[in-house]
Amino acid sequence: MERSLRALVSTRTTQLPPTVAMRAREVANPTAADLARAEEELIIVRRFYVPPAPLVAGKAAAPREAESREPRPRSESKRGRRPQHGG
Repeated sequence: MERSLRALVSTRTTQLPPTVAMRAREVANPTAADLARAEEELIIVRRFYVPPAPLVAGKAAAPREAESREPRPRSESKRGRRPQHGG
């Protein structure tokens, strides 16, 4: 390990000189080989992702389910009004 990077893995204060911080950032950049290996091995999971409907030649795209629903009416209490009580 390089002497300048040893300051990063110590129990001393976390304040580093700017040159050491820039060097650490430079060392942390992935190489072309790292990027190629990540491209082959990495699996990306997009949670809650809904892909758009595929386009069919000559027709418009089908609307997504979330866009085609009518908005539900809000209750009186959510509009900022108090519900009326009989009495």
